[in-house]
Amino acid sequence: MFLHRSIVFDHLRKYCGQNGSTLVLAFYFKYKEANDLSSASVIASLLKQRLEYCGGNKLPPDISSLFEKNSSEKTRPIFPELLHALTASLIGYSKVFLIFDAADECPQPIWDVLTHHFDYFKDNTHILITSRYAKDRKYKEAETITISAAEEDIYKMVENMMLTCHTLSDALEASRDILPKVQRDITAKSQGM
Repeated sequence: MFLHRSIVFDHLRKYCGQNGSTLVLAFYFKYKEANDLSSASVIASLLKQRLEYCGGNKLPPDISSLFEKNSSEKTRPIFPELLHALTASLIGYSKVFLIFDAADECPQPIWDVLTHHFDYFKDNTHILITSRYAKDRKYKEAETITISAAEEDIYKMVENMMLTCHTLSDALEASRDILPKVQRDITAKSQGM
């Protein structure tokens, strides 16, 4: 899916499961990829995750016809087609969680298009937006919860990342005393993010 996943995404997948009645899809905005981003690519990514989830099962009819149309015309689907295909493919789930992670990294024009279309999703769809504080990243009057990580949490996260990342764990083997220094430096500079 993508290298970075939020704790929220992992939590929802773990506790809500990916079963026949619940689906969790996420898009992580990366500032380095902002120039290549479009509203269509965001929805296409969510749709791709949905298709990967259905595995070898039969594709929903709307998606099959969209694929056939664009294959025969040698074109790419446009935003409205992708949005329609995604919303149609979510029917039948009792709960769908769509996570838009690091929304503050999304260019404003794309964000405006996406939020304008959030109402197209049915009542079974719950939209979660994570962001550093950005008043323009709200959606209507949606509830806002401010969360700030404790230094201890960041310290543990850095340690976990360094121990589980193959490249970093190799560096740790060479110099075991580097871990506490990296933990302290990153924790100090993170300012609770």
